[in-house]
Amino acid sequence: MTKRAIDQWFKKHSYLFHKIVVVDGSDNTLTKEICEKFDNILYTIDPEGIITDQTLRCHGFLQIKDEISIGDWIFISHPDEF
Repeated sequence: MTKRAIDQWFKKHSYLFHKIVVVDGSDNTLTKEICEKFDNILYTIDPEGIITDQTLRCHGFLQIKDEISIGDWIFISHPDEF
């Protein structure tokens, strides 16, 4: 999916979540620019080391763990998944 699709998805669905974390591994700034338009989206880059689904989810969670509460709906995504 294109970056435009990510922007459209966020516009349509971001209100469903208290917080969305985007863990990005791309070399450009377009995804970051899209994320900055939404108050509930936290943008971060891929962690150092081996990248697996588990390391990406863990990295995303560590970025927001102090900002969420029991009952919050969160979504951790990697732009490649779009």
